[in-house]
Amino acid sequence: MEWDNAEKCLWAGTEKGINKIKLNPDLSVASVRFYGENEGFKGGEVSSIEISKTNPDLVWFGSNNGLSAYNRKFDFQNTTAPKLLLTDILLAYRTVDWNKYSDSVDVKSNLPRHLILPYTENHLTIHFKALTTDKVMYSFMLEGQDPGWSPLSPSTEANFSNITPGKTYTFRVKAINSNGITNTEPVSFTFTIRAPWWQTWWFYTLAALVSAALLYVFIHYRTSKIAKEKLILEQTVSERTRELSESNKNIKDSIVYAKRIQNAILPSAKIVSAHLPQSFVLYKPKDIVAGDFYWLEAVDDLVLFAACDCTGHGVPGAMVSVVCNNALYRAVHELGLRDPGQILTQTAELVIDYFAKSEEEINDGMDISFCCYQPSTRVLTWAGANNPLWLIRKGELTEIKGDKHPIAHSYIRHTFNMHRFELAPGDRIYIFSDGYADQFGGENKKKLTKKRFRELILSLQELPVVNQKAALDKYIVEFRNEIEQTDDILVMGVEV
Repeated sequence: MEWDNAEKCLWAGTEKGINKIKLNPDLSVASVRFYGENEGFKGGEVSSIEISKTNPDLVWFGSNNGLSAYNRKFDFQNTTAPKLLLTDILLAYRTVDWNKYSDSVDVKSNLPRHLILPYTENHLTIHFKALTTDKVMYSFMLEGQDPGWSPLSPSTEANFSNITPGKTYTFRVKAINSNGITNTEPVSFTFTIRAPWWQTWWFYTLAALVSAALLYVFIHYRTSKIAKEKLILEQTVSERTRELSESNKNIKDSIVYAKRIQNAILPSAKIVSAHLPQSFVLYKPKDIVAGDFYWLEAVDDLVLFAACDCTGHGVPGAMVSVVCNNALYRAVHELGLRDPGQILTQTAELVIDYFAKSEEEINDGMDISFCCYQPSTRVLTWAGANNPLWLIRKGELTEIKGDKHPIAHSYIRHTFNMHRFELAPGDRIYIFSDGYADQFGGENKKKLTKKRFRELILSLQELPVVNQKAALDKYIVEFRNEIEQTDDILVMGVEV
């Protein structure tokens, strides 16, 4: 590499020639010009560069192919833009009569004017040439297909295959000489390739009309068919609705009649108030008939009463309640039992015997809180199957838990325990099923729970016991708000 003070440039040798590198004042590269065999260099790897001391216009280059001299007096830059012409166009690599595809053919260039090709003829080769002896590079593009200009190349041919039909294209080409001078206006050639018949506007129009006609026929056919099917369906639905309505009425009538039978086995309010004057019974079945039921019998000088919760609710629960009600009646009246523990033990035996007759495995049964009260002595005996008894004396609540064993066929035989209490005037006892505490509601739509039920009972102690029924009923209705009742509700309260 050698610094040339005359031109403020660097000379650098390469394997194929010499580069003259001009620098800007800030030493950045302003331009690079290459001198190779076309410019007179002998070729070969440059081994030495020497600027003549006697003639500053002369620079010597030594290489393994000999000695070359550069004289800046004879180094003229070509500032004239190359003149460029299109020389030929081939269709699929062949020469054709362009009169078949165009309005006319230019006599001088033999190029077609207003060229329109069928979609099957979409392969063009375009030849071009610059009218200069200078070394020229070319760049071209096909507007409508290429995203930009092609890289510079000495090739004088542009080949385009599988050009997309249905568009008009413009081929443009420009030439750049060795000094970087290019023609300001690229040479261009415009042509069109027709779309196939199935991509033409008239085909789309025809297809749209045919499709619309077919769609109309199909919609009309489907509409007619659906109308007929709808009529048949409406008739069928009407008939089935009538049948279901009749069936539902019969079922409802049967359930309503079952309610009458169930109510018949429940002690009336008159009987309850006659034997337990300071008492209430809050009884709210979830459905027309219920699995919960309350039981009361006056035998000798005793008042026997119970809150019973049979498996399930609705019709299944009601059927189990009939079996359990009958078992209680038999234990008291046929077997003459008065001890609550013995009554529950025998009731369980009778229920087991009832269900043992069935070939089906029946797991239904009953939870119960059973009281035997002697008004003359104020003695209360009690037994429970899963359900408790609450005794409130002077504002304090005592819970007596029942045996953790239901009255059911699916459990082993069990002897229930009896509890004895001597009550004082003002004492209050409560027996109930789990339905009240299991209701959902409140702001969070959660279960009331047994704890909150207990707090509610304690909060009502300032009221007479007979008025507590209305308070309990109002509270649970407001608590549930719009939420459906989830289970049968049964609460009995008695004051001594």
